Amino acid sequence: MNTFATIVPAIQFRRVMYYSIQLEDSESSLFLEFINNHTADEYAEPLSLIRSWIRKIGDEIGAHERYFRFEGFRGGDARAFPPPSRYLDIECDLRLYCMRINQNIVILFGGAKKTAQTAQDCDSVRPHFLLANKLTRIIDQALRDGDIQIDEDAGTLIFPKDLTLPL
Repeated sequence: MNTFATIVPAIQFRRVMYYSIQLEDSESSLFLEFINNHTADEYAEPLSLIRSWIRKIGDEIGAHERYFRFEGFRGGDARAFPPPSRYLDIECDLRLYCMRINQNIVILFGGAKKTAQTAQDCDSVRPHFLLANKLTRIIDQALRDGDIQIDEDAGTLIFPKDLTLPL
């Protein structure tokens, strides 16, 4: 039996519209689940860093490719926050997976604390990493099929409200 997902608006800033994914059996989006699952004190600094980069990219600089960690796997095109270490003042092992559609559109997924050298080897990150790559493949196909379109002028996605993506 298939699980279905829908695209939902997450946060709109001046330069970037962020979306997220809501799975059919969930009451909130993957992004909100990520935020809610990382409220403990140990995540305060890394979560603040990720949130500040989401805001900075959204309001000030736009979603340029260089500000996203490449996390693609098996044909997926996942990326991750925070940006690569050359843009950071501190080390951050918390990962938020996402899909950068273009300079104005990003889809936020979920994530966790990375405790191994690679995402594939990390028990906490691996499920989020694999789901992010699966979702990017599905969304890419929906874009190619015309089920999802990009409004370049508005910097938003256009899709039917009842669009469901089979996982």
